[in-house]
Amino acid sequence: MVYSNLNIFKTDLNDAPINNFKFKNNNYFLEVGTKEISLIEISSVWYRRGNINLSYSKSKDEKINRILSEERSHLRIFLNYILENKRNINKKNDIYINKLITLCIAKKNNLLIPKSYFNSKEIIDANGLITKTIGGGSSFIKDNKLYNSYTSEITNEELNQAYQYIYTQEKIKKKYELRIFYLHGKFWSMAIFSQKDQQTQVDFRRYNHQTPNRNVPYQLPKNIELKLHKLMQEININCGSIDMILTPKDEFYFLEVNPIGQFGMTSLPCNYHIENEISNYLAYGK
Repeated sequence: MVYSNLNIFKTDLNDAPINNFKFKNNNYFLEVGTKEISLIEISSVWYRRGNINLSYSKSKDEKINRILSEERSHLRIFLNYILENKRNINKKNDIYINKLITLCIAKKNNLLIPKSYFNSKEIIDANGLITKTIGGGSSFIKDNKLYNSYTSEITNEELNQAYQYIYTQEKIKKKYELRIFYLHGKFWSMAIFSQKDQQTQVDFRRYNHQTPNRNVPYQLPKNIELKLHKLMQEININCGSIDMILTPKDEFYFLEVNPIGQFGMTSLPCNYHIENEISNYLAYGK
């Protein structure tokens, strides 16, 4: 646990809404419950998920409600603009990156990427292919059960029944997977020995809680770190979790980056104490 004398304010769609917005004495203030928060005094911001939650009153006229909603939206954009000029871990409008664009930028920076296919009707043989969503993880509830999407191998039968724009990639043989947490030019890497378990071979997120994968600290080669750093700069985020594969031939394949990636699953097994690094960066910029 990290302790400091700094005041921390957290808000999202599930928190108490911002009741009022004031401008006085050349300063902006937010009222949240009984607290009044000065935007000038906010020194740093960490965007994770959610949005600024502004309270509002409804009219009986839906046309007026639509106008009020638009006004609230413009105010939220302004507040985000003010906050993004603080020291920050990512910016709200930059964290929704496109996986396909990221792969193109990775290739431009001389990182190896898997071959990708977007139209299932053009693939003759599914052998050696996996499928995943382009937009990241997705889930839904049906019959009171939660269904999550995972990276999976695809068969010819499934391919013939697939929708037109199913996304597939070549299955890269792996020595192990790499989960890399990145913050402002620094890297903390972990090797995941997921290939030794049939349950986690294709997607380590299919956790085997009875016999967990072995996770160990890993040092990336400096040339790979440099390429990843250039990638993160080009997609304009300063924090995220990067997924890679190291092949039996010691080739590094870039898979994707999650700008809202969890750092605990890398920090705890490797004893990295990344939470301290995050705290120091937000508090002191280092």
